[in-house]
Amino acid sequence: MREQADLKVQYLKGIYHTVVMKDVIQRSAIRDAELLERVFAYLMENVGQIFSAKRIADYLKSQGRSSSLDVIYGYIHALEQGLVLYAAKRYDVKGRKVLDRMEKYFLADVGLRYALMGHRAGDIGQILENVVYLELRRRGYQVFVGAQAGKEVDFIAVRQEERMYVQVAYLLASPETVEREFSVLSAIADHYPKWVLSMDTVPIGGREGIQWRNVIDFLLGR
Repeated sequence: MREQADLKVQYLKGIYHTVVMKDVIQRSAIRDAELLERVFAYLMENVGQIFSAKRIADYLKSQGRSSSLDVIYGYIHALEQGLVLYAAKRYDVKGRKVLDRMEKYFLADVGLRYALMGHRAGDIGQILENVVYLELRRRGYQVFVGAQAGKEVDFIAVRQEERMYVQVAYLLASPETVEREFSVLSAIADHYPKWVLSMDTVPIGGREGIQWRNVIDFLLGR
């Protein structure tokens, strides 16, 4: 088992170095490959977090590198063009408009994150969000991050006239967690489907029209 796991990591690292990075560097004529890898490493570390180019710049500065915001945006655009990561724009639920800032980035393959950064038990919530994001895209939805009365809706999925709201949590392990995940959806005053997804195996009842579902069942379409 250990040998198989090591082979998978080696295979994924090979894809990263010979396919992903090489393709992005050649396609976008990247001049500083090492800086590109640092930017990508930061985005992997902070997958599913609100994006800030300034934070990346500050991070690079702490690592002894400096770069302009324009270069950082350019490198991120190159990674998007290479289909290495995707941007989820922020959507104002009340105003019903896409915002030009505070987007999130998700990886096209979370296996690359595991191969390059190793297993981190504390990051499972981020990984679950990334997996659900990819599945929604696979099903043909446009996927946004929602802004609702100062709170965040993990995903707003739109496909033609369809729309649904999705919250993703690792475990609904306390009443406070249940309240947090359900209340943000309760505040949305429309009748589109609303889901809370988690890894809980004991069924959790819905409320106010909001339904709960096990993440694995959701991914398998059960």
